[in-house]
Amino acid sequence: MLMLASSCSGQADDDGANPREDREPIEVESLPPGAEAIVDAYVERVAARIYDPVNSIDPEVINRVGRLDDPRLAWVIADGLRFVGRGPELDALVEAGSALSGIDLEPGTAWLTLNNHLLSVDQAAPPSYQRWKGQMLVAVDATWAPFFDDPEAAIDWRQITFGGVLADRRPFGSDDTCQCIAALDDPPAESGETIGWLADDDIVIGVVIGGEARAYPRHIMETHELVNDSIGGERIAVAYCTLCGSGQAYRLDNLSAEFQPAVLRTSGLLNRSNKIMFDLTSRSMVDTFTGEARTGPWRQAGIVLEQITTVTSRWGAWRADHPETTVMAGRDGNGGDYPRDPLGDRDRGGPIFPIGEVDPRLFPQTEVIGVVNADGQAVAFPVIEVRKHLTEGEAIDLAGVALHLDGSGLRAVDSDGNELVSHQAFWFAWSQFNPETELWPGAGT
Repeated sequence: MLMLASSCSGQADDDGANPREDREPIEVESLPPGAEAIVDAYVERVAARIYDPVNSIDPEVINRVGRLDDPRLAWVIADGLRFVGRGPELDALVEAGSALSGIDLEPGTAWLTLNNHLLSVDQAAPPSYQRWKGQMLVAVDATWAPFFDDPEAAIDWRQITFGGVLADRRPFGSDDTCQCIAALDDPPAESGETIGWLADDDIVIGVVIGGEARAYPRHIMETHELVNDSIGGERIAVAYCTLCGSGQAYRLDNLSAEFQPAVLRTSGLLNRSNKIMFDLTSRSMVDTFTGEARTGPWRQAGIVLEQITTVTSRWGAWRADHPETTVMAGRDGNGGDYPRDPLGDRDRGGPIFPIGEVDPRLFPQTEVIGVVNADGQAVAFPVIEVRKHLTEGEAIDLAGVALHLDGSGLRAVDSDGNELVSHQAFWFAWSQFNPETELWPGAGT
């Protein structure tokens, strides 16, 4: 896949001051005269380069964009940086991005730095941005064209990035290979009593529906990220976003007949480092973290998938609390053949895709349990600290939410003991989708 590339620093005045630092972004509705044609030419060249990487972009085409002096156009430069990784064209992109954004971009980090900066300052996008971004991304994968064809898409296109893989457009039940993250459809399940390839310390994502429990081994979910399955007589989808550490589950049977069969797939696009799903039948984009349809027929129908509690637990503890549990066994039941740690240290240095500003109350990749209470208040609890207090017999509750151990994981209930939907995720992911989150006061103690 085409990836981001190195960059170079902007130049300061002779006295060392950077003349761009104090510049206020201009706020105008229209682009400068002739600017749209200049950006059209630039986007056309970027798209051509994506189609055929042998093509190069004349640096002057990029320079013209940088000289337009409209900070909003830094967005189209940032998008170009995702796909251009060498030579004079890269140098021109970095120079243009520095000039338009007012920050000095460093070699090797230009794409990520520029995107995070623009998100953090909430830089407005230029007119025609949806069209320009669509032209570049559809050059990567035509499967995404319907997303951009929806003029009322409920999505902030500034936050959408290419995740490095193509869309999983294989038909339901297909075992074909692809340049995608291949979902599993109705994979085999084994009895937890007889399974021999899971160790007690292995992590699973547990789901209970209609009294039936099933464990989804995390190392398999890290490979496939999405499973369309049946549990307790219901059709569900279980998604795992490796970048934000969240395993989530959604009911599919409660959609109307016109949207059946619902088949979820990984799109290959990201929203602030959170995977984006799409429905294979309607080609509607679905926000994985919220379950809300953002484009297409599902958006027009106002579909928000109903979420189901997931519990992230050690296998031995999950099996002890759910002795009748089954285990999702991967493709063809070969769960023992999957790599045990497919991600390795990939995320050790922090988020590797743009997320913008991070709520500083916790380290970005602190694991939290996120819950929305009956009054709509989002609440979060750091997993390690809360588990320690619970195992020592202490009660954990906040804003009408109480936590209990389930296996070695956590489950949430309200003051009347009714279950509240919850799931585990990295703090940066939970907090960016729930910015008004109330954080358990014991965090950090």
